[in-house]
Amino acid sequence: MIVGRSILHHLLDYDKVLAQCARLLVEGGKAFFFEPLLEGKIVIALFGAMVAKLAERESDPDLSANDLKAIRAMIRHITLASWYPQDRESLAKIEDKFVFTLPGMRETCLKAGFKSVQFLSDDRPRDSSFWSYFTFNMKNLGIDPAKISKYQFLAEPVKQTLGQCSELFHQPMGYFCLSK
Repeated sequence: MIVGRSILHHLLDYDKVLAQCARLLVEGGKAFFFEPLLEGKIVIALFGAMVAKLAERESDPDLSANDLKAIRAMIRHITLASWYPQDRESLAKIEDKFVFTLPGMRETCLKAGFKSVQFLSDDRPRDSSFWSYFTFNMKNLGIDPAKISKYQFLAEPVKQTLGQCSELFHQPMGYFCLSK
């Protein structure tokens, strides 16, 4: 068994690491990696962008300039790998080099030599709008959830829009269970 928590997305050659893991495991062996998923992370960045934009338009916002700066930094952190140049030299300079898509990670793992790839997300109850995860991210930034509660109205239209293609959206982090 091989276990990794939030490591692959930091590695330039995560595909080679996965191939080495597949070579090291005996037949029937398993590897588990807890990694970020773009499909879920992008929703968090979307909420952040909408909340920041609305707060900037208010004459007396609850969010301070430092709060807005922290939200914009979070958005930049989530989306950085997407718009940063994708050459090795550029990617080597950033901490989170990749945020995986579920289909992309499945394809990479199968090419690496694994026979099956399952994605297991956190099964704790969360609202399907991702608002609770966004609130959790705000707490991690040091932003009091009470400061953003008035923006929760954004969650329903986002849920209605993404609900039409919910199979494409997952928890922002999850476990890849790989079997050899």
